This record gives sequence, C-alpha cells and structure tokens, in this order.
Amino acid sequence: WMDFWDPSHQTRTLNAQFTMTYTPAPWLLVEGSASLRRLSDTLLLSERDREASMRLRWFIRRVEVWPTVSLIDRRRGGDTSTQALEATVRIVRRF
Repeated sequence: WMDFWDPSHQTRTLNAQFTMTYTPAPWLLVEGSASLRRLSDTLLLSERDREASMRLRWFIRRVEVWPTVSLIDRRRGGDTSTQALEATVRIVRRF
C-alpha cells in the first residue's frame, strides 16, 4: 500500500507464487508453479496477471531436455484481457 502526494493517489500491489518440485528419479525433475499479481491504483487501470506452468527436466547422459508449458491470463481494466498458452523445449549438451 503506497500513498502519493502529487498527484494524490493510492497504489496497492499483491504478489503470490507457489512452486512445487518433485524428483521421482535421479534423472527426472518435475516442477509445477502458479502465480498471481494484482495492481490497484486510484488513477490507473487495475491489472491482474495469473500464470500456471509445468516443467520437466530430463538428464540423458550429457544432454538435458527441459520442456515447459505455461498458461497465462492477463487482465487490464475491465475490458482488456489476454490469454496465452506457451510451450518451449530447451536442450543443453554438457561437455
């Protein structure tokens, strides 16, 4: 919660994140996360971001494979909204 004097207005922010990591085998790591961010301001449009993601990390000899899937929901004001589904694969070779 912040108060500003010139121009006079108030801003409130909320950030929360939860992450869970599970290692079912020495060569596999599973991670899930969820986050929420809210911004409220008496002069600006309110914003809300929600994100959920799942990531795997496989170790195959000297190669790491990291597939990730994320679902993102953003809202600004009462009428602007964006949803996105993102998928990436990262491959790293260790020498």
